[in-house]
Amino acid sequence: MLTRRLEDLTLADIERLKENGITESNYLDFKSAPVGNSDRERKEFLADVTAFANAAGGDIVFGVTEKDGAAAEVPGIALPDSDKEKLRLGSLIRESTEPRLANFGMLWLPIGDDIGVLVLRVARSWVAPHRVTLQGHDKFYVRNAAGKHPMNVDELRQAFNLSQSVTERIREFRTDRVRMLLADEGPFPTPSGVKLVFHIMPLSAFVDPPDLNLSADAAEHLRPLHRSGYSWRYTLDGYANYTIAAVSLRTRSHLEMGSLKPLQSSQFRKKRSAAIVSRS
Repeated sequence: MLTRRLEDLTLADIERLKENGITESNYLDFKSAPVGNSDRERKEFLADVTAFANAAGGDIVFGVTEKDGAAAEVPGIALPDSDKEKLRLGSLIRESTEPRLANFGMLWLPIGDDIGVLVLRVARSWVAPHRVTLQGHDKFYVRNAAGKHPMNVDELRQAFNLSQSVTERIREFRTDRVRMLLADEGPFPTPSGVKLVFHIMPLSAFVDPPDLNLSADAAEHLRPLHRSGYSWRYTLDGYANYTIAAVSLRTRSHLEMGSLKPLQSSQFRKKRSAAIVSRS
């Protein structure tokens, strides 16, 4: 997927795809022509969109030609009314997928009069799998490095079980963390009495946790509720900022940035200025 937020993309970002020889992948697909009105073309478009939603999400870039899978030229596509086209494609996606797919966005990057690049970003869906229902079509698709393909039985079973398994893992994680705090088994001693616990947990972390390079300097932007005189340290789960009450020597508040898996022992030997690898 293109690394910038959809609303921040520029035509220069698309040109760099060509300059850097970026190839199509699990997260990126190039199209040299707009979506036609025939049933075949619309079904093919819906298959591409649902394949991304049923996998890890991705970008479809209309107006880029490719050679051997790599971006070759950026001639753009002709759209007399880009807003009308975005409405057409949005309605097609919402009305011809089951369950209805709604988590997507589109951006038009003009090159000249009625010529430009259309970027369609499809987010990973947490109610997958989605199937294409246009004109009685009833297939499920998924995308990998080789492109999209109809889902087989094992892929369908895994997709149907994913939403339920993620919900269960999140619930178990939250229950375990709250139990640890109530039992005073967390990384810091906490005051007795009422506690406010706020978890921010990306759904993707419970499916395919990404590797993050998190430095102490970068973590300065994430501070505990009581921000005066806070300190930091590595924990078994990652990294934490915290404040200590002077009288009780217990934390008034702390903020942990960590993972579902403990850090490796070698990661504790990194200096403050070095990045640690964590899963968030």
